[in-house]
Amino acid sequence: MSHFAFHARAECAILVFMTNIKQDLSNLKQHRIVVLRKTNKPDNLKQSGSYYVVRCLCTKEWTVHRTAIIRGLKSCGCLGKEKKFKTKSRIHYRLLYNVWKACHYRCYNKNNKDYPSYGFRGIKLSKDWANFAIFYNDMVDSYTRGLTLERKNVDGDYSFQNCIWVTNEAQANNRRSSLAYRERTGYVWPYAKKD
Repeated sequence: MSHFAFHARAECAILVFMTNIKQDLSNLKQHRIVVLRKTNKPDNLKQSGSYYVVRCLCTKEWTVHRTAIIRGLKSCGCLGKEKKFKTKSRIHYRLLYNVWKACHYRCYNKNNKDYPSYGFRGIKLSKDWANFAIFYNDMVDSYTRGLTLERKNVDGDYSFQNCIWVTNEAQANNRRSSLAYRERTGYVWPYAKKD
């Protein structure tokens, strides 16, 4: 018998035991919840049977039916939100690392196709942003998927003071070639500094 099959059978046996014998589930700890005490059926709930007050690790307390506990109640919902946040954070970490790495290559790798437009012109990462962790902490809160890193001053370095997240369209308007066009036509860039 496999390790998984053994544990699955053991869990089923425990569930059958807990459902057949009407034992008190108070003080039971499972996943993130602790069963505090048995309580009366709340007026707003229709299902008859035993109800318990449970507390989640996040300190939220609420009343649940006995079967919810037996079926493996894990949390008040905070666990799912946390998993979603961690997944989002992991995705943002990877995406922001790729942005930082691309900036680094443009500024310092002479073999990079974009080096002549960046590193050769003297554009570099600020001393702080040479460290990815600092770049990440500076920019993660304002990041939204689909945006690109934009230098407000196209002749300035990559730094916290000079960079923002913008759409591809907005970034296209801040290229040096676009700047020359704006000077000729008088177009005002919406992200331009107001003096």
